[in-house]
Amino acid sequence: MNHGVITDELVSSREKAGDPSESTDLSNRTMAKQFATAGGIFVVSLISCEIGLSYLNHEYWTIVPIWPPVGVALAAFMLFGNRAWPPLLLGHSWMLVRLDSSAHMLLWSIPLLFTAEAWIASLIAKRIIRKSRTGNPLPYHILWQFVAPLIPAVPVAAITAFFVHRSWYPDKVILDIHFGDHSFLLILLLVFLAHMLAMAVFAPFLACMYRGEYRLLVDMKKPGRPMAVVLAATGLLLMVLGFSGRLASLITPQAVSMLPLPFLFVGAIWLNHTQARAMALVVCVIAISLTSRGLAPFYDMPGITAAHVELGFYLLIIAAGLNTMSWATSTYRRQLSHLSLIMDREGMRPWYWNDHSGIVFEHIGEKTNPGARRSETAVIPELFPPHAMSECANHWHRTHQEETPSGQRHWENIGHVTQRLPKGEAIAMVGLIKDVTSVETAHRTRLELERQKAIMHGLQA
Repeated sequence: MNHGVITDELVSSREKAGDPSESTDLSNRTMAKQFATAGGIFVVSLISCEIGLSYLNHEYWTIVPIWPPVGVALAAFMLFGNRAWPPLLLGHSWMLVRLDSSAHMLLWSIPLLFTAEAWIASLIAKRIIRKSRTGNPLPYHILWQFVAPLIPAVPVAAITAFFVHRSWYPDKVILDIHFGDHSFLLILLLVFLAHMLAMAVFAPFLACMYRGEYRLLVDMKKPGRPMAVVLAATGLLLMVLGFSGRLASLITPQAVSMLPLPFLFVGAIWLNHTQARAMALVVCVIAISLTSRGLAPFYDMPGITAAHVELGFYLLIIAAGLNTMSWATSTYRRQLSHLSLIMDREGMRPWYWNDHSGIVFEHIGEKTNPGARRSETAVIPELFPPHAMSECANHWHRTHQEETPSGQRHWENIGHVTQRLPKGEAIAMVGLIKDVTSVETAHRTRLELERQKAIMHGLQA
């Protein structure tokens, strides 16, 4: 009897029937993982509440300029779906413990209201992300990060402003809708900006960290990345110096707020999306922390003022700019890399020519092929000699044969004139050159075989 076969059949039958002990172990592991996930969401939500409430300890903010728990909630819904509801509600309920819930009737509705806001934003964001798989992902990325939170943030901010305003002014039947101290519109704008910043800055960064992209924070392998870090660090240093008042004797507060922007935005060109999101988060923390200590350029009287709204819009513009610059340039470099792989596979090289610099070959990808440069450069004068520049058509397709020690090489060149002088002479061109030696050799071999075949048929006849 073959015991090995019996054992294999027994294992196979257990796998088909399903071993109860294995199913129980799998169920226990799944349940433990779900409890661990829920616990982690609760802890992070609770800590984010403490971070938001810590700004109130400075006695400068009446309304926190950024509310991190909403960003945590959006990230949780994006990653875990509806399973995140219970731990998020519990985490947000920590406010009822830390604050006097009898002071404002709004506090009782905050856990459900703000969690529902993040849930609606996640539904819109997921729909936008699904659309991104059928087209250019760049605009959809900006949409989910900055437009998806916008839709639920407006009504939630209006509801919050209504309850806060009525709590402060209970005798007013008609809302005091004007821009002034503690006005309804000012409260609405501050709450809206606080939630927008949290969902646009905290949520993407936390999602990146959960997906294990923290290694990308220290990725310096790409060309230009070290320079980007230097520029971004310079922008942050200028922000710290400007917001702390060290530059007050040199430039105005308005100029202080603008000074870091060129360094941050130019640096974002070479940063990856994880680094850009981390940079946006650091900028928000620095600006809000220094402003809460009564430092320029957005400092005003404590309470609720227009300067707080200006700070919110300022940080939102920086976050949008950093993410847009990083994603746009990263997408562009990735597309160029894919194009380079295809062109290298087909033996094609792009070039441009003008009457000053001559022929210059474009290196689309990071890898170049300097060995082919001499031969390719030698072909160009044959394809459009200087005396024929005025006769060159706007679009043309030419071929050329080159004698080399290893035999003949055949080139194909497609070009387009981009600029001409008034007399008609071409002074700038772009084009694509391709080595078609193998194609030409195969064509000649086929013609030779057909010729030999015709000779054989003639001899047989």
